[in-house]
Parts: sequence; C-alpha cells; structure tokens
Amino acid sequence: MDKKHFLSISELNAKYDREELASIPGDREFRYQVLSPLFENLYENKVVYYERFVCIVKLEDIIITPERFEATAIPYLLIKKAISMGRSDIIPEMWRFGGVWEIITLSLTTMTFYSGVSIWCDPHTVEKVEKLVLDKKYEEALNLTLWEGR
Repeated sequence: MDKKHFLSISELNAKYDREELASIPGDREFRYQVLSPLFENLYENKVVYYERFVCIVKLEDIIITPERFEATAIPYLLIKKAISMGRSDIIPEMWRFGGVWEIITLSLTTMTFYSGVSIWCDPHTVEKVEKLVLDKKYEEALNLTLWEGR
C-alpha cells in the first residue's frame, strides 16, 4: 500500500499563487482542500504556537470541517525569548483556537489565523525546534520560527 503524500508548506507555496493562500477573505473551499491536510501530517500532533508567547503545543480535540478548523492546545515546551513581550511567561493550562478557512492564511512557513495566532505545523520544523528547546537552544529555535527571515 502506498503511503499518502502530503504537501508541505513550501510545496504548497510553490504550487499555488500567493493571492490564493494569503488574501483575506480567501476562497473557503480552496483553503479547506489545501490547508486541512496539513493537520493529518503533524509531528506527534504538535505545532509551534505563537500569540503572546512561543511554545510547542500538542493539539487535541481537532475539529476540521469544510467551514472551519478548531483545536485544543496543550502546552508542551515554552520557547524562551531574549526579548520579553509583556506577560509572555503566563501560559494557560489549555485553550481552544481556530478560525474559518476564508481567514486562515499561509505564509512562507506559517499558518496564520485572523486573531493573531500563528502556527508552524511542518513536521520537520517542529521536530527540529523540539530538539533545540530540549537542549535549551532557544535562540536557534526562534530563528527557525518567530525570527525566521529577520
């Protein structure tokens, strides 16, 4: 039996026009078809999550419908930043996040929700970031995610 091939974020960016992936509002059906498979290929159901803080979270209770994506985030590893962004050290035990497909966008490396939440869901990136954080190499982990391209 053949293993199902999932397109990575970089492959999606190469295949589709920027406008299709990043405009708001976008085509709900297109975004559902193209972006929802990213959640079938996660590294141990983990993503790097950024809002007020940066951490690796485990996703549970994932809901994917043609209208929206929603999941519960359970914090796993905090990625400490050299620069504080306010109360970035206070992390809830769990929370829900998500959005409707027409306002979920894809950049070169991240999926962004209209609410200001960004996630890195590429399994190779998440695995690398996890290893760096476990080795307390926080700046290197941030260079692969939040600071990438800066």
